[in-house]
Amino acid sequence: MQNNKVLEVIAADMNDINIINLSNADRIEFCKELKKVDLIQTMKI
Repeated sequence: MQNNKVLEVIAADMNDINIINLSNADRIEFCKELKKVDLIQTMKI
């Protein structure tokens, strides 16, 4: 099964690097101001 979607990971800092590695993301962004509450709300849309 091949997934053609681009998986983008947004991380608050380098402490999330293990999660990023497990995600097999095609693109990685770092956002110092990232708040987990905002991320959860975005995922619900």
